[in-house]
Amino acid sequence: MGRGAEAKSGDAKVTDIRHSRNPRHYPGQDFNNLVISIFALGALLGLVTGGCSIIPPLPDPDPIEPGTTTTTSTSTTTTTQPDNAGLVLPRFLYGGIGAGEWPRMAPEATARLLVSSGVNSHVVEGMAAFYAPDGWNDIPFNDAITPLIRWVKAMQAAGIWTVIHWANGNDDNIIRTKGMATHKAGLERLYTECGIRYIVLIPVAEMQSDEDTEFAAWAINYWHGKGGICGWNGKGRPQTVPANCQVCDYHLQALDDLGPDLNGIITLLDTDNGPAINALRAYWNPDKVQNWAGVYRKSGRSLNLYQFQSTEVDTEALRRVGEAYRE
Repeated sequence: MGRGAEAKSGDAKVTDIRHSRNPRHYPGQDFNNLVISIFALGALLGLVTGGCSIIPPLPDPDPIEPGTTTTTSTSTTTTTQPDNAGLVLPRFLYGGIGAGEWPRMAPEATARLLVSSGVNSHVVEGMAAFYAPDGWNDIPFNDAITPLIRWVKAMQAAGIWTVIHWANGNDDNIIRTKGMATHKAGLERLYTECGIRYIVLIPVAEMQSDEDTEFAAWAINYWHGKGGICGWNGKGRPQTVPANCQVCDYHLQALDDLGPDLNGIITLLDTDNGPAINALRAYWNPDKVQNWAGVYRKSGRSLNLYQFQSTEVDTEALRRVGEAYRE
């Protein structure tokens, strides 16, 4: 989905994607989201009533670049490959907040909140500091990376995993806009100052362009070469992941849209899209969140709740996620 711009000044909550001022969310731009939302409602009702559930048709699998694909299986075992800091991924990654709104949030306080809610992770969009309602903020690249580094360090100190969507393919081709060399230098700076502890790097979410593919190939090679943990979102709903990726980040469309089951790979179901946001009313509905989290935990899936255009955190919703996944 990319960076969510504020609906109006302050921290006003937007609970329907149709009210977003983000140019990529305007009504009429993506009519398919409305159709998919109807399917999502049908799926949810079907699950509750015991009738047949309906999921919108899956897209064709992403062309997987770089590397080779994994093979699918019914296993829910997750990777145990350590990074060079001696860490391994937990069995599940679960939590939320951050996403596109993290530049306006206090990292240390947010880290404490995640810990107190009993969750272990969240997703952020690395380039979020650049995005504004009317386009890109005209700030030096390093000025946008500095708060990301502070954010990651706060999470590392708290033992919280940060899944970083470094760039989003829907954000006006930010790889090309800011330059390939600039992005490479920015990621190298993140490694130099933060290392790899408690980080899952997804180079580009919702990939669109050749630049996205080129940067993703370089970033996976670079990060994995440092002993870091990589993930993959592809075009949003990947069915496989490239070599050297341990997390499949999947933008779910309905309650029973569980994404792929990949041998040794975490499937992280991410509510970063219109149908899921609207079905949960952003994610300010603890009862629905508890229902979704319970289904995914039993299915061996992980869950991230996308913070949609607000810095106000529903601590009860987060606590319900933590409870659902507690071993």
